[in-house]
Amino acid sequence: MNSSDTKLLLVPIETLKRELDSRLLLSLKLLKLNKKWKIIFGKVDLVGSYWRNKKCDNKFIYLSKGTVYSKSYYQKLLSKKGYYFLLDEEGAIFSKYIKEKSPRGGKNNDLIQYMSQIIFWGEEELKNYLKRHKKYLTLEKYSICGNPRFDLCKKKYNYFYHAISKNKKNEQKNFIMIDSAFGGFNNIVDLKSQLDHWSKIKYEGGRGEVTPENWLEKNKPLYDFQSKLFPKFVEGIKFITNKLPDYKFLIRPHPIENINTWMDHFKDYKNVKITNKDTAVSHFINARLMIHNGCSTAVEASFSNIPSICFLPVYSDNYIQELPRDVSFLAKNNEELLEMVLRLYENKTDQDYQKNLRKIVKPHIDNTDYESSEKIAKLINNYDFNTVINFNYDFTLKGQLQKYLSEKMYSLLAKFYRKILKKNEDELTTKLKFKERDKIKFSSLLYDDVKIRINTFKEIDKDLPNINLKELKENLFELSLN
Repeated sequence: MNSSDTKLLLVPIETLKRELDSRLLLSLKLLKLNKKWKIIFGKVDLVGSYWRNKKCDNKFIYLSKGTVYSKSYYQKLLSKKGYYFLLDEEGAIFSKYIKEKSPRGGKNNDLIQYMSQIIFWGEEELKNYLKRHKKYLTLEKYSICGNPRFDLCKKKYNYFYHAISKNKKNEQKNFIMIDSAFGGFNNIVDLKSQLDHWSKIKYEGGRGEVTPENWLEKNKPLYDFQSKLFPKFVEGIKFITNKLPDYKFLIRPHPIENINTWMDHFKDYKNVKITNKDTAVSHFINARLMIHNGCSTAVEASFSNIPSICFLPVYSDNYIQELPRDVSFLAKNNEELLEMVLRLYENKTDQDYQKNLRKIVKPHIDNTDYESSEKIAKLINNYDFNTVINFNYDFTLKGQLQKYLSEKMYSLLAKFYRKILKKNEDELTTKLKFKERDKIKFSSLLYDDVKIRINTFKEIDKDLPNINLKELKENLFELSLN
């Protein structure tokens, strides 16, 4: 194949447990459709460096997992013959408070005009976007395709998680899974350090979901609510684990939570295991039911017909993520929680219940009855690389430096600038805390871990082609056809 005929898809991954498997599946479906694609995937900053420094003349699609708010970024991307596709990894599951105060994608975001395609999970979030960005979100710029994460929650893919498990012999079965979402209150990075960090982020032209000046004002109410809910939630979990000593429990804190908080609370409970290793799906497919406080994992579990209880001993309609609550049974005190656990543990939900769940989920996550990975692969494959994105050039100093300097030179210049500013000790401490959190989100990605996933997907879909996997550098890989 002539290298000039090769199409490039770049797939950045921020959180391994959340994004790796679904975005790898999407990549394999694309290669199945068209042998002319080459896919580069890995850690976000490495994929970014790849396109900024690429020497080849090939056009490419960058499949982002969240909105970038820098005009100079799009200028650089377009100058390198790139097309920006957005498949937001937080695209449908919000509280009323978040939708009002800091919606994903911001409001009236003029940078949408430089995006080539926004892929929505469902009809509801598209409607929300159209209300907020009516001026910029034109018909040719969006598609409703669901999210491949929810493909992988269907029973068809249970085998995938059993096959890639590194601990097959000790896999727990028939346990009660407790999935927590206390990233506001029990974050690895404390509130003061988060404020120190975000208050210094300057969005170009005032764009962004939350302005630096308003960060604390908008995040403190959620923190305060979770600070009241958390001790009552823990108390309720202790109540049922004491009442049911012969039942097994698995607590899985959100990846950005401080797991040591949970370890301290349950160190003396022999029937409780605590881990946030591996994906949520790999755990809940072996569970009898799930307990949560408004976590997206409950929505994922609904695709596997795993019943969920949303346990909210402190309730606020404003701060609870709506869809996870709506697909679950609601318990507001310890006694209700115990009664529901006993009932759901012994009795599976019926088909009518599952059909009703699909009706609740469908407007928010469209791929209840089809494969999102296949629909998005077709969308990417059919994109016209002759499309012209008109750009109003950014003539600021930053914009011109990003456009004309190599990534290495721009990075060195930025480091020199920061050195002149001389960060104080508090800023350096904050930076280290965020680095620690980033390592938890993306520890390392090994060749063998990717290879076993590819081979297992091929066992499930016999029509997938033979894939050539190449490690370009640590945490950065290339997929192509042999």
